Amino acid sequence: MARKNLWSKNKESAEQAGEFTASQQRYLDDVARAWEEFAAQSWLFDISGDLQEWARTWLPRELADSTLAEVEAAKHRGQLPALPAEPVHFIESLIVKAVRDGVVVLPAPGRLARSFAHRDPVGEYQIASGYGLYVDGSDVLVVRAKSAIMYEDLGCVAGRPLKGAAAVERVLEQIIGTMQSVRSFNRPRPPIGL
Repeated sequence: MARKNLWSKNKESAEQAGEFTASQQRYLDDVARAWEEFAAQSWLFDISGDLQEWARTWLPRELADSTLAEVEAAKHRGQLPALPAEPVHFIESLIVKAVRDGVVVLPAPGRLARSFAHRDPVGEYQIASGYGLYVDGSDVLVVRAKSAIMYEDLGCVAGRPLKGAAAVERVLEQIIGTMQSVRSFNRPRPPIGL
């Protein structure tokens, strides 16, 4: 009886190792395809039209002189029905709306969102965000900006915060600006069985 249990445990371990090896091979194949796709495309992100005029079409008049933080607070209070409820992050909802409305043009179908952050070396809190395109149809390819945007610079020109539609325009220009120089990033492989 003990031999049978030992044999079945060894067989089970061998099957798990085989599944792991097959899963690893699929992942490596996905990574190879992602690198080929990354190398075959130019990854040009574009702004099509006047972002400030676009923002004025959906931004309520009472927010015309509001800071970016005030516009974000209005979104979270539900006062900006033009912005999608998902994603919850304000800047990402701006991106989603801009892509849907055609004023931001992505080089491939996907989702442009935060993909990395820089942290303060002492306090360990986030001080900047970098954005990346999570490419549809790929489990591993994220086309990431080579640089991040400091939070204190977001929506500002020469250290001065802009307001209303001008702030919205500046934020999108900053994000698309960082996407003019990109690098590939392979998403981490999820654990087997998930």
